[in-house]
Amino acid sequence: MSVQKRPLSLAITLLQTFFICLFAMAPIGCASSVRYTSEQPVNVQSQTRKSVATPRTRGYPRRTAGQSVGRLEQVIAAYIGVPYRYGGTTRAGFDCSGFVMQIYREVYGRGLPRTSAQMWEAGRPVSRSAARPGDLVFFRNRGRHIDHVGIYLGNNRFAHASTSRGVVYDDLTSAYYAQRFAGIRRMM
Repeated sequence: MSVQKRPLSLAITLLQTFFICLFAMAPIGCASSVRYTSEQPVNVQSQTRKSVATPRTRGYPRRTAGQSVGRLEQVIAAYIGVPYRYGGTTRAGFDCSGFVMQIYREVYGRGLPRTSAQMWEAGRPVSRSAARPGDLVFFRNRGRHIDHVGIYLGNNRFAHASTSRGVVYDDLTSAYYAQRFAGIRRMM
């Protein structure tokens, strides 16, 4: 029995040592990349950038606006190809609003209304020229009611759960979506 416990305790000791070393070396990568020469005046105020942080909610880490955009694209990329499933809210399958809800939960730590029509009502209107990544894009596929939603990524690109292709990227200027486009709403 002591023969079986020794490899386990050795493995635990090695893991503890690894994490101690990992955390001890972490501050090394945080050094500023700004280098001063005698020809450059040192102006500390111009070298420090204030980050616009999103509020901390439900245990999600604080992120700057730039980090949120990168995180948004990273999280969406992980879901590309997930199949469409009516009423779906998990990786097993998403409908359009279930996909948007999941992305907002992961990236921003925020809950959203369940349906695309409810999201439309809850959001604040934004012009196309003022749209930014993370805004929601809405469509009317069947008549005059809002029945589809996606997440705007910039440059007329958006991600959504398509009924025929699952989670994909598309372009707002493509003939199909341009014809059905209803508007953009900001949820934050």
